[in-house]
This record gives sequence, C-alpha cells and structure tokens, in this order.
Amino acid sequence: MKGILFPAALLLTLLAFVKAEACTTAVIPASASRTGRPLLWKQRDTSEEANHLAHFRGERYAFTGLVDTADTLLESVWCGANEAGFAIANNVSYNLRPDSLENKPYEGLVMKRALGCCATVDDFERMLREMPHPNGLETNYGVIDAAGGAAYFEVWDYGYTRYDAADTPEGYLWRTNFSLSGRPDEGRGYTRYATAEETMAAEAAEKFSPEWLLDSLGRSFRNAVLGTDLMQEPLPASGLVLDVDYIPRYTTTASIVIEGVAAGEAPNSAVLWCAPGYTPCCYAIPVWVAAGDRIPAILTLPAGNPEAIEAAGKAKKSEKAGTTGAVGKKTPANATAQQLQQSLYPLDRDGGHVYLDMRRLREGILPEVRRAEALEFEEGKELDRKLRRTGFDPEAVAAYNERACERFRQYRERIIQFLQP
Repeated sequence: MKGILFPAALLLTLLAFVKAEACTTAVIPASASRTGRPLLWKQRDTSEEANHLAHFRGERYAFTGLVDTADTLLESVWCGANEAGFAIANNVSYNLRPDSLENKPYEGLVMKRALGCCATVDDFERMLREMPHPNGLETNYGVIDAAGGAAYFEVWDYGYTRYDAADTPEGYLWRTNFSLSGRPDEGRGYTRYATAEETMAAEAAEKFSPEWLLDSLGRSFRNAVLGTDLMQEPLPASGLVLDVDYIPRYTTTASIVIEGVAAGEAPNSAVLWCAPGYTPCCYAIPVWVAAGDRIPAILTLPAGNPEAIEAAGKAKKSEKAGTTGAVGKKTPANATAQQLQQSLYPLDRDGGHVYLDMRRLREGILPEVRRAEALEFEEGKELDRKLRRTGFDPEAVAAYNERACERFRQYRERIIQFLQP
C-alpha cells in the first residue's frame, strides 16, 4: 500500500481539542480467541455520557464506529472496524509525555482517519510514522486486522513503541491508562490493569470470547490489590458499597467487543458487539460492518444516514449554534442504561457517585441484563454463522435488527421497575 499522508491541517485541528478519558482495553489475536477470530475490546470511560454507533465512508474504506452524540459534526470515532478487516480502539495514557508538552488532542480524530485509510496493522504504523511532530498524542492504540495482526502502539508526540501480541508470553495484550514504555509508576489505572491481568490469566487456557470479555471483564467488581470481589462479598444492611478502582466505573459509557476477521473470511465480516452505557446496566447487541447504515435504531441517532448529519454539520460549522442532529438526545439503549445506572447511585450529595447499591445490582438489574445478553448472543451468533458461510444478506440483517429492537422493548418492560431509585 502506498504511504498514508497525514495532513498538517488535521494536526492543527487535533491540537485545538482537549479530552480526558480513562478506559480499559484488550487485544486478543485469533490464536487466543474461542471463535478463531481476533478480538478487540474497549470499555470506555468519559465525561461524554451519551454515545452511539454511526457508519462512515472514508477515503478508502467504509467503517462503523462509536461516536459521541454531542459530536454533531461526527469528527471523532472512539473505536471501530472497517470493511478491510482493520479495527482500532484506544486508552488515554498519562505517563508518556514530558510536562513541557501540554497540548492534547482528540485521539478519536486519528482513529477516524485510520479507519478510513488503513487495512492492516502495518498500514497504521506507516500512518503514525508519516504524521507531523509533535503530534499531540499520548495514548495506547490497540489494533487488529484480517491478516493476523494484533498489536498496541504506545504513542506520544515524537514517537511510538509497538507491542505485538504474538511476541508476548501471554499471547494477548491489555492496557489501562499508563504505557509500559512510559515513566515507571506514573499514569493511572494500575489496579484495573492488575485486575484485568489476573482475570484474563485465569481464563486464558479456555481462550477468550466476546461474551466473556463483556461480562467477566467489563462487569467485574474484582480488585486485585485488595483481593476482593464485590459480586461475592457479604453486603451491609444498606446494600451500599464503596465503588472505587473497578473496571466498570461511574464514568463508563460503553463496552464494545469487535469480533474481527479470520483467515479466508470476507474482510467486511467484522461484528461490533455493542453494550451502550454503564456496562452492568446494558447488554450487547451485534452490528455488522457490512450492514453499512443498517444499524439497529436503538443504537444510533438519528434513524437514517449519519453521513447526512455529518454533511449538514460541516455546512453549519461556522455558525455559533451550528449543530445538527440530536443534541441532548440519547439512543433508547443508551438512555435506558443511564436511567438504570442512576438508580444504583442513590446519594445525590457531594461524593454520592462512589456509593453503589450492590444489592440492587446483584439481585435485580444484573440478572435481567445477563438474561437479555445471553439471548442476544444466541440469536446474533446464529445469524453471524450464516452470513460468514453464505455471504452478507442485507434483508436478513434488517429483519434481525427489527427483532433486536423488539427484544429490547420487552427487556425494558421487564426492567422498568428498576428505573427509579
């Protein structure tokens, strides 16, 4: 592939933004996956509480990714996969950049660019090399491709360090909010990192699946430092526990597993298993990259072609109030998850967000979430097997999406009793 140029104008755009995030991610090559396909997992933590899925047609490749609902210009993508079998996600890092460099951009702008241009992990590395410096980045990018590539790039203003899953003793990779190549004992997320390390090591012999990553990691209330698990501990009379240093966080807004492409499969056959909200309060629904704009209505805004929003938003970019789409709106799945989450944090006063009603979660909400997710995986995997065997069928996906929306309606009716504290 010819070089991927990274325009200087885009870099200037990057340097105009500041975004603070804390996420947990994992890169699983096909050799460590139960499905025989590479997996890329991101549990997103951010101050942007509303997000949804959108489909784009990039410079070279079409792709589907997670976007902030408030980003009405659709300028950034926070994880996604394209029709060439390339997928990307990130964690912000806090121990790569020296204090003398202060500007920090949207890592999501880079991911959107990569999804539109890159087919392989090596393509992405080439893109990083060709970016102007300083590039304003301080992040860990996890990437997989249809050629067997699976790696992290720990990127800062003047360089990067590449870690390939195939070169590690574990055979897979994970990250939180520090970089292994960065300054020792600085950064954030060391407890989450240790918890993911222990939890994944216990499962590695069985290999990893999308549902395991979403549930056993994304909803884990283990703390490796304390050696405790809130899902197993006796609860106080109030049912409230201190919610600090767990993989699901008060700021968690989505959990996505991208199930990539195995050797010999169509490169556009990747699936995004998307749980849109605080992970203990929402379940994953599949979205196929090959489906294009055919995204279940409960996962996207608005119902229709997101590119129309992007075009309209760019046309109004110079206006002070130049936004299009649905500012302040949320997808049905996202809104329901947030309502459930709010019911788990009953204290509104200062510091209330660290007191979690674990009894309400364990005995009420989570069993319903897991029940719905198990059914969605059963139905989704059945269709996915058919599509990978016989080729993409837009009518079958459209019918599936309608059924998924109906299943969500039934789920919401069952769980509505928990929507108030």
